[in-house]
Amino acid sequence: LLLERNDPMFGYVAEGYWEDVGSLSSYRQAHYDILDGKVKVELPYTEHEGKVWIGEGSIVSPSAHIQGPVVIGHNCQIGPNVTLSPGTVLGDNVIVGENASLKRPIVWNNVYIGEDVSMRGCVIGKGTGVKRGATILEGAIVANECVVGENAMIRPEVKVWPNKTIEAGATLNVYVQKAHGFA
Repeated sequence: LLLERNDPMFGYVAEGYWEDVGSLSSYRQAHYDILDGKVKVELPYTEHEGKVWIGEGSIVSPSAHIQGPVVIGHNCQIGPNVTLSPGTVLGDNVIVGENASLKRPIVWNNVYIGEDVSMRGCVIGKGTGVKRGATILEGAIVANECVVGENAMIRPEVKVWPNKTIEAGATLNVYVQKAHGFA
């Protein structure tokens, strides 16, 4: 339309880092780039040895295994034998239960993560509860105010809309529709 009307078009060459966060994978990548130091961002937390940032009022069990870069927000509780792998980002007021294993999730504020939960490269919206034994895999997103039931599994790239409850033991899959049925 601009060309048809002969309207002017402009561009801008930006210096420094740029990441269009218009997709979930680029949203996650922007977080990882911040943690890797590719972007200079002032984090409102105290940096500890090994590139681990921890907010005020947070309690981390001495038996937790944390390998930075990792961000733990304000007023979080990290339980015994929890594993937080590089790239993990926890917002404020997040509780992580005993034996949970978190590898590169982006977890927003006010989230409960139960015992024995496994998360891999996913995004968890604010106010969500993930119950004991649940698994959420790479590229999945669980929106705000959801409940993921005990031992439920959310497979890669699944999107869960806000305010949903996933039943205990359920498995959510992504199906790709082809011309002659599902793949």
